[in-house]
Amino acid sequence: MLITFIIFTASPLIILQIIPLEILNFLALQGFNLHDLLTKFALLGLTMSILTLLKGFTEETSISHLLISLSSNIFWLVITWFALGLGSIETLGITVISFEISGISNTIMIDLKLFVYFAILTTFLKMVHSIMIYKKGMLKK
Repeated sequence: MLITFIIFTASPLIILQIIPLEILNFLALQGFNLHDLLTKFALLGLTMSILTLLKGFTEETSISHLLISLSSNIFWLVITWFALGLGSIETLGITVISFEISGISNTIMIDLKLFVYFAILTTFLKMVHSIMIYKKGMLKK
């Protein structure tokens, strides 16, 4: 839980404090709001940390543990989509970066849908694994 909190919540907030305001403003002028991205990432990390903490307080055989585990798996999928879309979950892996240099407008489009499909498959398998652990625990009771 502590590692999740440090990596996904504290780190983005510390990075925001370290990066000079001029760089943040320059990126915002180019259409990339790093401050907003890192703030959203920290909020997602805080939610993930809370889910991890709650999961630690429940028994593996309880229905609440199963529900928290499934929620955690879905939340990891959301975090993955968030990271692949550079803060835009709705793009589902198609990242568009536009910037202007010397009056010339440049646009870069990166298609990461393959990774989105892998993330969906991985999440599905993690959810099946969580259900199997729950059923195994219920059989032992």
